[in-house]
Amino acid sequence: MNTFRKFLSLLPLKKKLKLPLEKQSGLIFKAAESVDEFEQVFAISGITKWDCLPCTTTLICKSGEKVLASISLISDSGFGLPSDQFINLGRFRHKGMRVLELSRLSIADPENDENRIILPLFKFIYEFTARVQRADALIISLDSHRADFMTSTLLFEPVEQGRILQMKSNEDSPESLVLFLHGIESRYLKENKDLHHYLFSAHSENMLLPENKFRFSSVPNFSPAKFRYFFIEQSDVLSSLSDREKFYLAEFYHFPEFRDIIKCGSENPNYQRSSPRIAVRFRASVINSSASRIRSGEVHQIALHGLALKITNMDFNVGEKVSVIIDMEDNTRMKVQGNVVWTNDHAAGVKLESLPDMWKEFNEYAWGMMKNELRLSA
Repeated sequence: MNTFRKFLSLLPLKKKLKLPLEKQSGLIFKAAESVDEFEQVFAISGITKWDCLPCTTTLICKSGEKVLASISLISDSGFGLPSDQFINLGRFRHKGMRVLELSRLSIADPENDENRIILPLFKFIYEFTARVQRADALIISLDSHRADFMTSTLLFEPVEQGRILQMKSNEDSPESLVLFLHGIESRYLKENKDLHHYLFSAHSENMLLPENKFRFSSVPNFSPAKFRYFFIEQSDVLSSLSDREKFYLAEFYHFPEFRDIIKCGSENPNYQRSSPRIAVRFRASVINSSASRIRSGEVHQIALHGLALKITNMDFNVGEKVSVIIDMEDNTRMKVQGNVVWTNDHAAGVKLESLPDMWKEFNEYAWGMMKNELRLSA
């Protein structure tokens, strides 16, 4: 955080901003994967409890084998978000928005590297959050008097002051900013055409997105062995978690190889999931049994025997039989059927009554990702 604050205080005014339109020679932007990459990241930025979540992704900038910079993209989960200590994010959650927090942006050698790294890194962040994690909004918390660059150039907005949880005691108290990603390209086009072209149109061969057959929103980082190494052997992260957090983590990872390492506090939990939950984001149509109601929706979580949906004009009831037609990434469709088992104002959970072969393949691939058995980068 100190590096980021220093960087923001030194940035030029928006009108003087020089865009790195030429390819940044020798730089590679990717999601961290290897033990060596994570060791370098944690040496620069430290390690937190959010790092052990499979829904946290660490993006890095490398030159050769050296990590020059990193930033964590933390998805909202049972752990909450780091900014929860400063602001009330309830309005985002109530709307079912997928919120990511940008956390711990760190540059190993800011004196030499920050000017050539920062804008390419944000270009990669925008591409990664749009094409892989499909976020609705990005949150970042930083000192209020360092926020000019984020608001004037990168178009972040202050979170409503009326929702601040803690009164600012001094000028160094964090200020939380939000960037709503819907329509962001048109906003940049209106504000700064050169920056819009660089961030959204200019092709960059040095920015590597995960190779992900079904385009899942989570990009898990750790095999069981790497999980044990970083969170037990190299840090006290796991031992510092509460029993509730350990139980949540064990339910998230689900597999015995992970659960034996985590050893959640309750030996006989009242509820144990039958299969892991995987974050996804696919358009879908939800149809009742008589086909008298068809609602548009979005699948945002899958398990072997069920799925969770956000539904526009939600009017389905618990016990109702529905068909869900899911639009896959390769322009194919998959149809599943089941019964609604829970609802709220904008969402529903469906327990499937049959498991098509494609659905099984879908889940098996997700499990391979969760165990970190599949290589994710080009």
